[in-house]
Amino acid sequence: IDWRPARPTALSFAVVGNFEEAIDGGRVQTQHFPNDNDGVILAATAGAIDIRLGGAALRARSSDADAGDAAALLQGDGSTTPGRDPEIAHLRSVVGLVWRSVVVWLLLLALLTLARLLG
Repeated sequence: IDWRPARPTALSFAVVGNFEEAIDGGRVQTQHFPNDNDGVILAATAGAIDIRLGGAALRARSSDADAGDAAALLQGDGSTTPGRDPEIAHLRSVVGLVWRSVVVWLLLLALLTLARLLG
């Protein structure tokens, strides 16, 4: 049941953030997270604002997988998604990403409501 909200959330993060990196992260990095739905959102968020996310969750999954495949797909120390190291200042970027995503969904809802009223 978590599949439905996870994919549109990741897609909206891609639209309001760095689209190419978010889509690439969603395609490549998602399979390395223990929970696919959490992986989609974390990988898209990491790509949208170009930071490394994953840490212990990715290390646990990559130790179960073939070490060669995990090392080929992951960058850095092999325990995170590609990107810059996270800092406290990146929380402001994440908050901005979420707010921009909320605004996009509200605008879409308003346009659909207006179309229904006029149509």
